[in-house]
Amino acid sequence: AANKAVSNADLLIAVGVRFDDRVTGRLSSFAPKATIVHIDIDPTSIHKNVNVRIPVVGDCRNSLVAIREHLAAREPLPWKERIAAWQGQLDEWKQEQPITWTPGETTIKPQEVIKAVDKITEGKAILTTEVGQHQMWAAQLYNFTEPRTLLTSGGLGTMGYGFPAAIGAQFAYPNKLVIDVSGDGSFQMNLQELITAVSTKTGLTKGETEKTVNALLKIVSDELVASGQISLNGLGTFVVVHRGAHPGRNPRTGEQIS
Repeated sequence: AANKAVSNADLLIAVGVRFDDRVTGRLSSFAPKATIVHIDIDPTSIHKNVNVRIPVVGDCRNSLVAIREHLAAREPLPWKERIAAWQGQLDEWKQEQPITWTPGETTIKPQEVIKAVDKITEGKAILTTEVGQHQMWAAQLYNFTEPRTLLTSGGLGTMGYGFPAAIGAQFAYPNKLVIDVSGDGSFQMNLQELITAVSTKTGLTKGETEKTVNALLKIVSDELVASGQISLNGLGTFVVVHRGAHPGRNPRTGEQIS
């Protein structure tokens, strides 16, 4: 639906984007019907990859406020009915081609885990992501209910971003559940930050958030038992920054540690 929207739109307002090849695909067929407005504070980014009709160099916030004030002076807007029809078309495309996947028969697919996270947290957790396909799945399949709760490096592609970002988010919101959706490669880039999380005692303590974590782990473990598998092929790594997790043992002495 999103690709169809870009291909059929008559106006595309791009705010602070790079138009990298992962977004545009083949440049000759990108947004062929659209007048493109590109807003960016960096003038070298304008026309760098895509030729635009209306370049706007400036702070994104100030530029959008100025556009809004300009439109407010022109009320009533003549294209409101066209926008309503366009929204209806978008809804139709979403129904025709929803995001789907085939559930695994012997393994748990990453999409299923993210949907389980969404169900248990009711879309109220803060999610951070690393870089890769899981980044797309998190954005597409988790139903965020609050603004500013998806922390991701976007097209910048910063592997290793998610875990430190989760620690920072937990500092800012100590009573919220923070989950880092990660691939094994990204996690290995900054797994040493586990020391930061432990030494600063970053994390959740008790209460509803702990119940959420336990319920999520139960869903995953139940699925593993039901399928007779312990393999999480393709799942990558899910990290919950959490204090007071299950106790472990010192490998040398056997003494229980928290």
